Amino acid sequence: MATNPVNSSRTPTTATAPPDLDPALEIERLRALLEKQPSCLMRIGYGGTLLAVNEVALTLLGARTLADVLGTSFTDRIQGDGTVWADFVRRVSQGGSASTECDMNDLAGLGRAVMMQGIALTGHPDGNESLLVSVRDVTTARRLQASLQEQDDLRRTAQASLDEASASLRDLRARLTQATAEQDRLREALEGTLAEREQLTAAIDQLKSALDAAIDATVRVQQVTERGGRT
Repeated sequence: MATNPVNSSRTPTTATAPPDLDPALEIERLRALLEKQPSCLMRIGYGGTLLAVNEVALTLLGARTLADVLGTSFTDRIQGDGTVWADFVRRVSQGGSASTECDMNDLAGLGRAVMMQGIALTGHPDGNESLLVSVRDVTTARRLQASLQEQDDLRRTAQASLDEASASLRDLRARLTQATAEQDRLREALEGTLAEREQLTAAIDQLKSALDAAIDATVRVQQVTERGGRT
């Protein structure tokens, strides 16, 4: 972890270290402590100037050396109009600590979603008002969350389509049942009509037979009458 007391976005305060504290030794102690941390740590001035970073932070920032980032503005890396950082600093300075999520770009322009957690550094030996900020890359988690949300939306859409299809299926089944009942009724009516037709046909046949017999009888009677008249 390296520090750059000269580069700061604000004028050093008048706070001084206790008489028995060697500022140089304290700065070195803090530097060694921060560099040993496995998480991404940065010391950032209230105005956004990067005062110190550890090696993990260099990777997150897309930098190779400390000279690439120390003294530069971290707020230039944050996407937006700067209100995110200003609000973050305000909440940390008022409450002692705070967290926020935002989008940032590294030196190569690669976008990342990050979670920042900061605490106020009071009485630092170099006198600069600053925050100790832990930054965690949550890009993968955000993408996973977006993917899960998309899948959930797709599931809800599919469920809605399934419910609609099920309702249509129930309606079709009801209509089919109704049509089947109507078909059975018509079949029964047709069978009744066919039976009546057969009965009517049989009656007509009987009437034809009776008529033919009556005609034959009439013809015979007439023939007998004619023969009788000639004798």
